[in-house]
Amino acid sequence: MLLKLLGGTAGGFATYILGNYIIEKRSCKPLDIEVTRQPNIPVFGVNILPVIGAFFRALPESTRKKLINTQNAPKSMKLEDWFDVFGKDPYKIEEIVPGKVWSVEFKFVSHFAFDPEAEKAMKMLGLDLSSEEGRNTILEAAELWRGQQGVEQAKKDIAESIRVNELIKEKGKCPETIAELPSIVYMGVVKLNNGEVLLYSPVKVRDETGFSEWLNNIGPVKWVVVGSSSHTLQLPEVITKFPEANYVVPMTVWEKIKHLKDLKLKTAPDYDYTNPEELANLNTLLANEGVSLYHVNGDTITEAMVVKAHGTALECDLIYTRPNGEVFNENQTAWTRLYNLALCKKPTSPNNALPPYRFWLMDPTCDLSLMQSVRPKNDGSSCTDMADSLRTVLKEDFDHAIGVHTGPIPGDDFKESLNLNWNWLDGKSLLQPKN
Repeated sequence: MLLKLLGGTAGGFATYILGNYIIEKRSCKPLDIEVTRQPNIPVFGVNILPVIGAFFRALPESTRKKLINTQNAPKSMKLEDWFDVFGKDPYKIEEIVPGKVWSVEFKFVSHFAFDPEAEKAMKMLGLDLSSEEGRNTILEAAELWRGQQGVEQAKKDIAESIRVNELIKEKGKCPETIAELPSIVYMGVVKLNNGEVLLYSPVKVRDETGFSEWLNNIGPVKWVVVGSSSHTLQLPEVITKFPEANYVVPMTVWEKIKHLKDLKLKTAPDYDYTNPEELANLNTLLANEGVSLYHVNGDTITEAMVVKAHGTALECDLIYTRPNGEVFNENQTAWTRLYNLALCKKPTSPNNALPPYRFWLMDPTCDLSLMQSVRPKNDGSSCTDMADSLRTVLKEDFDHAIGVHTGPIPGDDFKESLNLNWNWLDGKSLLQPKN
């Protein structure tokens, strides 16, 4: 009798999950742009992503978000940088606005290069050097973009990347292999009109290299703004260094990092910038300090925050391809060139700028979009919300910009890049008509 009851209960639950999955999928509006490549999570040759999607669609929203945030929480309080491994200064400082805005380049150990799951993830996203199909896609993109010269460069880059992968398999994580694949991001440092300092997408602040002293000489760090909910690995060390600062973050970030047991954390962030009322209050407070903050509503994967500081745009995770067709910045490596060809160029990229996963995660019909804290709205309005938010940003004038992945770029480049990457959202330019 007990077995029959359990069997009936399990069968009823499975029927509910399946029925809910079918009904909800039918209620979702697909993107207006065609994305040929779709995500695939194979297990014994079978794509189990629909099964995962059905499970997540059946969960209460609060439970789903809790599971995702727990899974995406940083695994450690510390991130190794170039000083930890080589004893070298990991920082390079560039003054953008004299006495007001600085770009800080920070070099650290890649957490993807030595993650055993990273190769599987990259294959799912579309960067697969181990298969002939993956290599041929790269060569096709290279020819479409730069002809035979591009093909020859791509062949060299594929060979170089395979060499590095084999070296990592042979020697594991060590100084030799770490040096092959450095990770670099850029932090914005802003001196407010009242003398206080704001850090945008902060990196670890070390005492040993003199960087902490340099920062203290500018002024007291009173504000920390996280530019993307996907950038949290260095935040625990920043919070430990500046516990009294005002933290301006999406609530998603707080829900992730609270799982670190050794981190002393406030109950809630000082400002949740995804809350319109809190953001409005914050902008009123900083109105005379040369700073304005813009939450990109509708950007489900990163919940991006763009800051305008003394005529400089501070940006994170919104710019992939620049107007010249390169990804991120001018310092191209074999890896960034292959990333560009495999994901950000046709035939893989629908708009010749963004990787497919950025479309998947904005698409309510895509099961992968459920595996992030904020899911796109079923009616497709997340795209129009994001387009409207970006237009608000682009109404502003910018002399300069600092991207977390691009580094310093001209203000016009910033505006053109945003339009290039995101004008597909509602099929119209995001830029204001020129008079």
